Amino acid sequence: SSGKSPSKHQLSHDSLTESVISLAKATKVDRLIGGAGDEEERAEGAVTWAVYGHYLRALAQPAVMLPFLVTFAAAVQVFNNFIDWWLNKWTNAAERATNRSSSNSIVGNEYANITQPSEIYVDHARLGSMMLDLDLSDYQIVFTVMVLLLMIVSVARSVWFRLVQVSAARLLHDMMFTAVVKAKVIFFDTNPIGRILNRFSKDVGTMDDQLSFAFFDFFTGTLNFLGIVAVTLLINPAVFIPTLPLAFVFFFVRIFYLSSSRDVKRLEATTRSPLYSHISASMQGLTTVRAFSNESRTLKEYHNRQDVNTSAFFLSLATARWFASSIDWLVAFFITGVAFASVLSPALLESGEVALMLVYAVQLTGFFSWVMRQSAELQNAMVSVERIMNYSELPSEPLTEGILPPSDWPTMGHLQFRNVSLRYDEDGDFVLKDIDADIQPKEKIGIVGRTGAGKSSLLRALFRLTEPDGSVLIDGLDTKKVVLQELRKRLSIIPQDPVLFIGSLRRNLDPFAEFSDDDLWSALEQVELKTAVSDLSSGLETHMQEGGANFSVGQRQLICLARALLRNARIIVIDEATANVDPETDALIQRTIKARFISSTVLTIAHRLNTIMDSDRVMVLENGRLIEFDHPHILLQREDGVFASLVAETGAQNSALLRRLAEACYQKRIKRNSE
Repeated sequence: SSGKSPSKHQLSHDSLTESVISLAKATKVDRLIGGAGDEEERAEGAVTWAVYGHYLRALAQPAVMLPFLVTFAAAVQVFNNFIDWWLNKWTNAAERATNRSSSNSIVGNEYANITQPSEIYVDHARLGSMMLDLDLSDYQIVFTVMVLLLMIVSVARSVWFRLVQVSAARLLHDMMFTAVVKAKVIFFDTNPIGRILNRFSKDVGTMDDQLSFAFFDFFTGTLNFLGIVAVTLLINPAVFIPTLPLAFVFFFVRIFYLSSSRDVKRLEATTRSPLYSHISASMQGLTTVRAFSNESRTLKEYHNRQDVNTSAFFLSLATARWFASSIDWLVAFFITGVAFASVLSPALLESGEVALMLVYAVQLTGFFSWVMRQSAELQNAMVSVERIMNYSELPSEPLTEGILPPSDWPTMGHLQFRNVSLRYDEDGDFVLKDIDADIQPKEKIGIVGRTGAGKSSLLRALFRLTEPDGSVLIDGLDTKKVVLQELRKRLSIIPQDPVLFIGSLRRNLDPFAEFSDDDLWSALEQVELKTAVSDLSSGLETHMQEGGANFSVGQRQLICLARALLRNARIIVIDEATANVDPETDALIQRTIKARFISSTVLTIAHRLNTIMDSDRVMVLENGRLIEFDHPHILLQREDGVFASLVAETGAQNSALLRRLAEACYQKRIKRNSE
């Protein structure tokens, strides 16, 4: 719209980016990464100064770390430049001493022919210069002492820098970890595990490794460059006449390089997430892959994702090598010019100064090119800090905001849903719509519905995994006003997939160390696991492998049930807890729930309808609405009802059995109420 034609380096950058995108499309990267809504966000343009500030603040924690680092680094440079300057003085002094030795022999011969005192002439300027020169051994002593000091300070600088960098990396990692742990559940619903692992593995690894070296080299290289500039200005300022135009060329090449390398680096990081996701999913579903002889397809999918990532990584390496080669050529031209200038005008400088200037000419351009290269590497590595910072700023759940309920809350387990609606994002459709329900204390409620009806969403609203519209009241207290952490601690859930962590069995039963050993053994006895655990050599200290892999599926579910028994919560949620266990364990879980949770309000989501036929009432959901809510037997009297159709879909024989079971439970209820 501005009418300006794109610059040459912009065209090159665009063509490079387009080549990567075309390569990604050729290998179906859209399918590999996901749809438009699932694609990982990727920043564009230069890394902002806020990211650098974020990293520098991390380096300055605690506050004493960064000043000490700067002090050590500056001391190293001062010693370094002083040693070079002192070596120059030492060389000139040695040259003057040699010249004096030759002059003295000539002067001695001349004095032999003098017959009158008036013929003696004294060069006072030359004599003063001779008197000011130190003894050569003094130069050697000072030089040795300074070299030793330089070695000590250099080691201190390197060790201190490593301490500072490790401290900063740990701080940034912990900040990201804390933010992810406290992130809203919707974050985990919309981000695959591979994408999250990418930040904690590759990006953290880049920060620990590449960024550490790039920052150290850039920092020390800059100090070396400034030190050389200061000394060279004192010796021969004319060296900077060809240096200034060369500096502009260096900066232009750097800008040209960074315009492409940043985006290539980000693209490489983005294409790595689908690769990690595929590896993670393949490892978790390896049994299924082998059962269906799908190894070749899984391997082909892996190769496709690896090719896309490797292509972007190759471009990143290629651009870095081009930049290094360009810098080296510029340095070679500059050194050649300075060398010719020094040789053609030797009378203006002493030999030590000529040598120092040539050495500094090499070092000056070398350090300048090194600083340029490392500044580019630093900016590329800062992309990882940028990605880590993005995760560190994730919106977190308000875990500690709200009122603190009484220690014995809830005392009854009275649960009310008032006009509860829920959607997972502001622009999405409602998955729950105006749910109104009043669940009395100690009631046993079954929740049924077809896939997508809103069963799990109702539990999300109860636990505030997603903030609902409307109100959820427990014993008359609105859960929105309760501290979220306390709300979830006062409720218990037995999930469909048992959640167990690496550690001891004791830690999984009692993660907050609130119960005695007698309580733990009592809970295990109630779920008939006491004998099995007693037979283990370590008992309650038995090591739990990842996901409880050293226990059977049924035992894992029983451990979760024992954990719920220990909590003795007034509201228990059972999310299809018996869907993946054998009939014997299923029967045990059902007996335990009925016997041990008499005083609790129990909500049960079930696909097998026989598990909720003895419920006091059944909530029937469809398309996010509560359309039926009554005793199973009463609901079955409505032949055109949704619950009746769900029962009929189980088959004629099973349907008749379920109806008889519901009727028997209903009769028992009437009889109990009449008594």
